[in-house]
Amino acid sequence: MSKMFCPNTTFILVSKGQTRPITDLWIGDQLVDGKVKSVKRHAQTDDTLYVYDGVRVAGKTPVWEGNEWIMVRESTRATPLIRGAVCSSFETDSHRIYILNRHGRVIEFGDSFLYGIKPELLNKENM
Repeated sequence: MSKMFCPNTTFILVSKGQTRPITDLWIGDQLVDGKVKSVKRHAQTDDTLYVYDGVRVAGKTPVWEGNEWIMVRESTRATPLIRGAVCSSFETDSHRIYILNRHGRVIEFGDSFLYGIKPELLNKENM
């Protein structure tokens, strides 16, 4: 089971350029390029959390960086944190989640459907 984003200071881009706290998203909500298809909230126990550009996210979450998909845990921009936080995971129509970090930068992550898939497969398929 994927456990991707932790609620502290995590804001998802929704339609019309607005943001919403990750804890306020539900099935059917409209995002920047699709709708939320599933929502899960659970304790993070099986994957180390990282801070990636101010976003608390699981290490096996794919992130678009330098014109390719990589795992958060493989990025030099990610710092390991702890285990045991309550996190949320989402599946979307586009399999993308756009998060606005605390510096106002938009970060493109893969959704729970892509969680844990090896980046070389994502890049090969040009997801």
